[in-house]
Amino acid sequence: MQWLQLSNRVWLWVFGIVLTCISVFFFIHYYQNGLGLAYNDARSHLDIGRRVVEGLKPGLAQLGSVWLPLPHLLMVATIWNDFMWHSGLAGAIISMISFVVTGLLMYLWLAYIRVGMLGRIVALALFVTNINILYLQSTAMTELLLMATMMAGSYFMLKWHHEEKLLYVIYGGLFVMASTLIRYEGWFLLLATTALVAFHMFRKKGLRSAEGMVVLFGTLAGFGIFLWLLWNQLIFQDALYFAFGPFSAHAQQTQLEQAGILATKGNLFLSLKIYLYALAYNAGAFSALLG
Repeated sequence: MQWLQLSNRVWLWVFGIVLTCISVFFFIHYYQNGLGLAYNDARSHLDIGRRVVEGLKPGLAQLGSVWLPLPHLLMVATIWNDFMWHSGLAGAIISMISFVVTGLLMYLWLAYIRVGMLGRIVALALFVTNINILYLQSTAMTELLLMATMMAGSYFMLKWHHEEKLLYVIYGGLFVMASTLIRYEGWFLLLATTALVAFHMFRKKGLRSAEGMVVLFGTLAGFGIFLWLLWNQLIFQDALYFAFGPFSAHAQQTQLEQAGILATKGNLFLSLKIYLYALAYNAGAFSALLG
């Protein structure tokens, strides 16, 4: 069929326009229904960005220690505007751009591994019709930005795996580094990707080449974590302040434990059971089973 013969560039424009229209429509939908700022964390992300540029003591120190800094730094470009702050658009616009970019990267990934056009369309449809994705891309949350950088990093590393061009390692490392400065899931991506780089190079070229490539990739991709540890050390005099400080998840869990409401702690079977229940109730039984 003739429409299948269109170049990838044309299809990227087509899908980019469609994804942009969907993104704008759902932002307006949630904004008009008062849901764009319904989640406390979305408001907190916006307030952190705002405090960097306005407040009693504005400055980079307002980025804090628990949430990673890149989303809030990106907000600074527009958060100074009252409408962008109060509407949540200063953060949502980052998520919206990430939504479009992630969809296009999905298309490129599937095209690269020679999945047919029908398969690419189905994959994009599954992504676009996910109500969780549509809501998160309309808010100042950080999940969509993480997805975009993780997709970009893994896409370039996929290309490196097949073509072994050094430039792809650099691109991949930069995007993995970006993901480590957005959410802590990016740290796991760094570990997994580094292990895959080591395995691939060791299998093809031996130990010495594997060591060199791991040093190159790991230094670049892990630089964000180094900066975050250094930031915590310089500002809070503790490199691990984000993990064990008074506002950390560890501190919150300690308080819950002292209150006697961590019923699953120390019980692996019960923890797994509750986790599966939460997965099924939040995602839906069909989605959970499909996953």
